[in-house]
Amino acid sequence: MEPNFVSYKEWISENLPFALRVDCLNFHVFPHCHNYIEFNFTVKGQAKEKINGIEHTLKPGTFTLLFPHHIHEIETSPENPLLMFVGSIRIESFYDRKGDFLALTELLSKAAFDKIPYNYFNEQVTEEITNILNFMLKELSDSRLWSTLMFKSKLTELLITFDRNRSNSSFTEVKQTLCQKSGVWDIITYVSQNYYKEISLQSLSEKFHMSIPHISSSFHQLLGENFHRYLEKLRLAQACDLLLSTDSSVLDICFETGFTSYKTFSRVFTKNLKLSPTEYRKLKLNH
Repeated sequence: MEPNFVSYKEWISENLPFALRVDCLNFHVFPHCHNYIEFNFTVKGQAKEKINGIEHTLKPGTFTLLFPHHIHEIETSPENPLLMFVGSIRIESFYDRKGDFLALTELLSKAAFDKIPYNYFNEQVTEEITNILNFMLKELSDSRLWSTLMFKSKLTELLITFDRNRSNSSFTEVKQTLCQKSGVWDIITYVSQNYYKEISLQSLSEKFHMSIPHISSSFHQLLGENFHRYLEKLRLAQACDLLLSTDSSVLDICFETGFTSYKTFSRVFTKNLKLSPTEYRKLKLNH
């Protein structure tokens, strides 16, 4: 099934670059991707999750860390609903070199390219993570003095706890790859943040002083798809988001998401989602 490309960005505040909620899922979450970082932590129930086509079981203690290049899907059932924390962080919060989370850049850069983007934790770690998340949720909902700063500190604690306890079995090859291609993550981050601009392999080559073949092969090796497909996926994700969360015209959304002509936008959109942009908006909003 082709991914939905819905990003859900509307529930992240412009003033607060992160969000956290508790979801009870008893329905099929169709394939989709995000233009931000998302983490899920399962506390009750069981389901199947597919990430880039690879299936695993969601059960209590499962922590999943998702980046824009991950397409994921969750298959649940009404008989066994899934209770999970769902958090999201705007990607620039972590990869802005002048940002508050500069110290976590290395941690997340490693995690972004893990072959297995999920981990199962034992009861002790599960309880520890659950307590941190409940604290974060309370800070976010209470809006007390220093709540934002406290939330950030607990988010840092959460990610450090995750990194300290996750499996290291897939790290060796990933670390070597990142050392050899340390600049490629900068390019991927740049594309994720500037998808609406005119971007080409040539412009990336000039900006980051890397050869076009090197950038192209690195995209395919690290993300499993070529540069043009990755850029197209990000633009479609944002287009779907704007179609559902704004009253902007389809033509305005076309240009706002980086497409240079309506004809191209309509063709690419229809090819991937099997609906025209207008049909997609009507169908989704009527459900």
